[in-house]
Amino acid sequence: MHMTQALLESVRRTMPELKVTDEVTIRFGGGFQPTVDIVIWAPEGDAAALDGPVPGALVKLVVEVSDATIGDDLGDKLAAYARAGVPEYWVVDVKARVIFRHSEPADGHYRGRKAVSFGEPVASFTLTGVIADTAALAR
Repeated sequence: MHMTQALLESVRRTMPELKVTDEVTIRFGGGFQPTVDIVIWAPEGDAAALDGPVPGALVKLVVEVSDATIGDDLGDKLAAYARAGVPEYWVVDVKARVIFRHSEPADGHYRGRKAVSFGEPVASFTLTGVIADTAALAR
């Protein structure tokens, strides 16, 4: 099962008010507009029918799937997401077969960090009940 599908199924079961979107741009202040692999966000009002960048204030969790970009994903992007106040940030390291979860953004870094190997369930730090099954990634 693909990471997007695993998160989508978990969010639908536990927090159906949230949306899981892949390959989308997020609009933060200061001109920071990354295109991310997966984002979980809370649509409000007209944002539910959004056709354009997801407003950064609505973002709950960002996932970057990293093959050749691990240095940037765990470096500059991590710092930028922390500065933007993204509550939770995951980096899926395809080569190492590990998912790095980050939470508690403060001063351009994340205070919370935990690595989870492919094959283990990955639970969100901040979204109660959101757990991605990564068994298919371990194959």
